Amino acid sequence: MKDNENIYFVKEIAETIGLEPAIILAYIQKNPDLLKNNTQDLIKILNQDLSFINNLTTLEDSLNKLIKLKLIQINDKTSNIHQLRVPSKNQRHLKAIDNKWKPDLEAYEVLAFGNIPAEFINNKLKEFKIFWIEKKQNKDNWNKIFIDFIRREWAKENTENKGLPYVINEDWVPSEDVFDVLHLSNITKDEAMLHLKEFIIYWRDSGIANNTWNSKFIEHVKRKSIINNIKNEKDKSIYKKREHSEINTEKKSESSWSDKLEF
Repeated sequence: MKDNENIYFVKEIAETIGLEPAIILAYIQKNPDLLKNNTQDLIKILNQDLSFINNLTTLEDSLNKLIKLKLIQINDKTSNIHQLRVPSKNQRHLKAIDNKWKPDLEAYEVLAFGNIPAEFINNKLKEFKIFWIEKKQNKDNWNKIFIDFIRREWAKENTENKGLPYVINEDWVPSEDVFDVLHLSNITKDEAMLHLKEFIIYWRDSGIANNTWNSKFIEHVKRKSIINNIKNEKDKSIYKKREHSEINTEKKSESSWSDKLEF
């Protein structure tokens, strides 16, 4: 009998690949010598040791899923087991996020199991960091927080526009998360909404499609807030020119990118 009295598995992996595959993966990680068996023998052993998974078909399907995802390799001296590294309690330390922070490779792999493109993840990274940098909170689980954030954003994108870029229209409104981010910069929802019509008209007339309008609106409102807080008219004029130049550069970049899209 193998050591199966206590089996621990990562919640994020279970949410992605399913409960039974996650349990089997955790059990094999705990008993790596099991991978010296061929598939049929391994199924027999798992059926005996993990008797609470009383459906043989479920057991076979779960094992095949792990093999297909290349989380394990059968009958190989070197196992290729994937695991999301969770530091032990004595290794954990609280820290604030900064501009240099990047999610670990394991976070990308977990999100990839949910068919979330790396490009989408990277596009959302800046927004994630802006939000948490301004909150100035110390945490020890930034990867998990990032995974949860990306899953929510991906769900929203798929519900509304199936993740595809779209041209903004006059009915567009920012999500509530936008106002949470702006609130951290002492910008109220009412103040932000004063700039909404101008924002929509500008980008609607450009005809450019995008899937990160929330992030763009945050940047737009922050620019306007800076201008409004500049008292010296000369400095304000200089900043407006610089802002205009930055927006035009951004617009050209977006236009160039949009031209490459094929529908």
